[in-house]
Amino acid sequence: MFTVHSRLEVKPQSLYKSQKQQFTIRSGGTLIGMVEETVESASSWKDQLLQLVSLHFLSSKNFCVTNAKAEPLAAFRKKRGLNQKVDLFDQHGNWMAVLEQKLKFSSQRLSVRDTAGRLLLTAEGRNGSLVFVVYAEGDPAFKLSTIKKRSIPYPTTKEALTSMDHYEIANDSALSEFQQLLILMIPVIVFDQLHNA
Repeated sequence: MFTVHSRLEVKPQSLYKSQKQQFTIRSGGTLIGMVEETVESASSWKDQLLQLVSLHFLSSKNFCVTNAKAEPLAAFRKKRGLNQKVDLFDQHGNWMAVLEQKLKFSSQRLSVRDTAGRLLLTAEGRNGSLVFVVYAEGDPAFKLSTIKKRSIPYPTTKEALTSMDHYEIANDSALSEFQQLLILMIPVIVFDQLHNA
């Protein structure tokens, strides 16, 4: 797992929807990990067809979370269809948690439950899903993190057109490594299912 950082940046690296999705995870400008779509997921002709006809939310997605040395830490998978659940697995393939998404343009809510069904955390979208506030066990008194989508002004038009927005994560100091991993899933899922639409 990653050591807990107070500030993280998750930045998409893929310019086109047809490309394999990649995200860098940085802390203070230093690369600490990556989230990458697996080759099997990116090369599935069924999923490519769904994305071609703007039904990307129906396609399956498999992502691998790695550290800076490209060692696998976890994986998360969404099955094809009207499935709103994303399963999280450890590096050995053991099921650890499930993320349930309710992403609409007017309201956004993501909940993460453990294998026994106990609520671990909830993220609620604000400002048109540009800001997510993450609470432990769904209790607003226990704020864990804030996730904000940001745009950076670039000095040239070329850089502005080829660079993507990024997500800034401000974590609470009492966060566990496992909670941080769960929080890192949120901007990737929101980008894939909502912002990259």
